[in-house]
Amino acid sequence: MLHASAVRLEQGVILFIGDSGAGKSTLAGNFHQAGIPIISDDCVWVKEGQTEIVAVPSYGGLRLWEDSLGALFADEKNIHTMAHYSAKKRVSLTESDMPLCRKGVPILAMIMLSPPGDASISEVVLDRLPLREAFIVLMKQSFQLNVMDLDRIKRYTGAIGRIVSRLPAYRLSMPRNYILLPLVRQKILETVL
Repeated sequence: MLHASAVRLEQGVILFIGDSGAGKSTLAGNFHQAGIPIISDDCVWVKEGQTEIVAVPSYGGLRLWEDSLGALFADEKNIHTMAHYSAKKRVSLTESDMPLCRKGVPILAMIMLSPPGDASISEVVLDRLPLREAFIVLMKQSFQLNVMDLDRIKRYTGAIGRIVSRLPAYRLSMPRNYILLPLVRQKILETVL
C-alpha cells in the first residue's frame, strides 16, 4: 500500500507518490479535469504479478485543500467535509468519472513528488530517478502496520526492489503555481507515453 494518487490513461496508470501536501491530489485533479480519470486518491495497492505490476484503487473521490479545490473544482457541487479532524474537502466522483478497477490496472510509471515547501524550485523538472532513490521513496511512502515482523519486512523490501527495477520512476519538481498545472500534465504525458 503506497501513499499515492493514481490516474488512468488508456495505456495504464500513472502513480503520484509523495509526502502529505506535495500535490498528489492536486495533480490527479488536474488530470481529471483534462479527461484522464482518477482511480484512487491518497492510497493505492500495488500488486506484483508475473507479467505486470498493477495498481488497485482503495479510496474513491478526491481530497483537496481549499486552495486546490478553488483552482480545480470551483464550480463543483458535489463537495463535502472530509472528516472532523481535517480541513480538506472531499470531491465525490461518480462511477463514470472514476472507474473502479478491482483487479488492478497495469502501472506505466511512478512520479515521485518533491517535498512541499521548497521555495528554491523555479521551473518544472521531470527527471528519471536512479533505482536506489526510487527504492527509498517507495519504502518511505508505504504503509506498514507491523514493522516488528522481520520476515514480512524482508519479503516487502524484496518486492519493492523488484518493482523499482521493472517500473520507470521520475522525480517531479515544480513551483507551487496552479497556472503551471497544464504544462506539468503535458510534460508528464510526453515523458511517460
